[in-house]
Formats: sequence, structure tokens, C-alpha cells
Amino acid sequence: MKLILIGLVFLFSCSLITNRSPEDIKADQFYNLGNDKILEKDFESARDLFAKAAKLRPHDAKIVQNLGMTYIFKKDIDTAIKYLKKAITIDENNSEARGNLASIYFGREDFAQAKIHYLKLMENSKYKKHYQANNNLAYIYQKEDNGLEARKYLIVLANNNKNNCLIHTKIGKIDLELKNYKRALKHFSTAIASPCYLNPEPLYLKGLMFDYLRRYSEARTTYKELTTKFPTTIFASFAHARIAKITGEKDRKRL
Repeated sequence: MKLILIGLVFLFSCSLITNRSPEDIKADQFYNLGNDKILEKDFESARDLFAKAAKLRPHDAKIVQNLGMTYIFKKDIDTAIKYLKKAITIDENNSEARGNLASIYFGREDFAQAKIHYLKLMENSKYKKHYQANNNLAYIYQKEDNGLEARKYLIVLANNNKNNCLIHTKIGKIDLELKNYKRALKHFSTAIASPCYLNPEPLYLKGLMFDYLRRYSEARTTYKELTTKFPTTIFASFAHARIAKITGEKDRKRL
């Protein structure tokens, strides 16, 4: 009994010092304990603690967001969505809640909803995970057959990740679809630099761009480089076929 009274006195005295209600202080305690349980991977206890905190302070976006996160960890995604939506209704600039919501929709291939939230995140100066948002927006726009919009987000990624050769391959493929072969050639040439020099695809596509631009000597040199470096790959077979076509066309011209 004495311990309970001491606790109550301490809680009451804290509320007097800070001008906060005992319920508000208790909500903080539940919230902090919930975060500790998250670190311990005790998601069930964390959920219960955040639920208690949310009951005391229902309009605190951080508490509601963390409650939603515990349902993600428990694989109850529909309930997680409910709380994450509530969190961004309370605070539309809550980038953590909106980012998780966007990721859920993206994972479910609900690209229309994912796009809404990723675009909203891009307007938020506090949002830090721009790589994920740009990458996923590019993917969504490609799914919508909107190469120009997809390219816009990939260019941002390329500018911020100079050595990411996979991004340059993606941009080059979009430029290839758009029939902008010179621009595609530039990106495929960048894509074969380290650390992607062991990937035969951008090297083949570089040769193909020379081919489409009728720079046949450079195309053949690139194809031969590919067949030497990657002789057992499907791209080597493609390269041999293109070399044969170039040679056949030259022979026909001589006739």
C-alpha cells in the first residue's frame, strides 16, 4: 500500500511541476515502455502498452503510429492500415506513418494508393527515405506505361547515387522504349562501369544502341567484347546473332 501511495504522490507531484495531467504523464510512460518492448521484439506487450497510451491520449499521432506498427509486426495488416491512416489524419506530416502506409499499399500492388502517399511524402521536407519513394514511384509509372514520368524519378536517383549502375540500366531501357538511342547509349555506357562490369545485359544493350544508330563498327566491337567476357550467357547468343546480321548486311551491300 505504501508503495502505491508513493507512486501516486510522485505522479501527482510531477503533474504539478510540469502542469501536465496524471493521464498525460501515464501516457508517456506507456509509450516509452512500448518502445522498449519493440526493441525487445515483444510486439504483443508493445501493442498493449501503446493501446493504453492511445486510450489516454487518442490524438497523439506518434502513439497511434506505433500502435499501427505493432500490428505490422503481428502481420495483422488491415488493422495496421487503420491505425496508420488515423495517424496521418491527426498529423498529415507524419512521414513515418505515411511511409509505412505507402509501403503496405506498394507491397499489396495497390499502386494507385501507394502513389498518392509517395507523392505526398515527396512534398514533406522531413521525409528522409527519398531513395525508396523515388524508386517505387518510378516502378509504378512504368507499370502505368508512363516512361517519361518513371524516368524523371530514376534521374533523381541516378544523380544522388552516382555508382548505382542498375539505375542507369533502367533509365537506358526507358530511353530505348522511347527510341532515344543516343540517350540510351549514354546510360548503358555508364551502367557497365564498376561495380556492374560483371553484368552482361548493359554491355549487350550498349552494342545494340550502336547497332540502331548504324555505328556498326562500334556495335561489332562491343558484341565481340561481350562474347569474350560472357561466352556462356544468353546475351552472348544475342550478340552472335547481331554480328551475323551486321556481316550479312555488309555482304549484301557489296553485291
